[in-house]
Amino acid sequence: MSDMVQMMLVAQCVPESAEPLTEALERFDISCVLLTPPGWQSGAGSSEDYESAGLPALDQAQCKALVSLIQDRNAAAIVANDAALAVAVRADGCHLDHTEALDETYRNTRNLLGAGAIVGAMPGGTRHMAMSLAEASADYVGYTIKDDDGDTGLEFVAWWAEIFESPVVAFTNGELALCKRTIEAGPPDFLAIPLLTGDGSDHLSGIAQLIEQSGKLPIAAKDAK
Repeated sequence: MSDMVQMMLVAQCVPESAEPLTEALERFDISCVLLTPPGWQSGAGSSEDYESAGLPALDQAQCKALVSLIQDRNAAAIVANDAALAVAVRADGCHLDHTEALDETYRNTRNLLGAGAIVGAMPGGTRHMAMSLAEASADYVGYTIKDDDGDTGLEFVAWWAEIFESPVVAFTNGELALCKRTIEAGPPDFLAIPLLTGDGSDHLSGIAQLIEQSGKLPIAAKDAK
């Protein structure tokens, strides 16, 4: 794994994501894009939990179109909590939110997608689950970083980054102050930033400047269009 932190985008699987996603992929060095249902938040639960949470399922046709868009621009495309859909749209892998049955879900997802696919997961608030995922060769573990949870998420990221070889993803809300704290605390291997559908990719420019100045995240903006 590179010692430089990379950027992951979190994009809603809706038609309105296509234009800002294209712009972001052309302006910045994006390693991976996670496609999610509208309203998703990291740790939202399995696909079976979407209906009870009022979240729509991922649309296969829309997901396939965005996967192709992402892959054509040399980034990996993964989908949230639906391994069968990942296969159907030829995504690069699947992201799993924390559930009580995460161990079993991870095994089933890995068996379906194969060793070459990206399968990462949110272990929740226990180190035991995180270590279990590491032993099972998860491609990453993810932690949600929030302004209102003290330093709990940041402590998990720093703990993981110091001890384990497999990558850790810090899921943030994209606010500059929180991204700065996250970079300074870890730094994580990947910084996950939400793509805002109504603002092009301009909201990423400040983050790009911040991480370029830190020397820890090499995602300076490419030539402006």
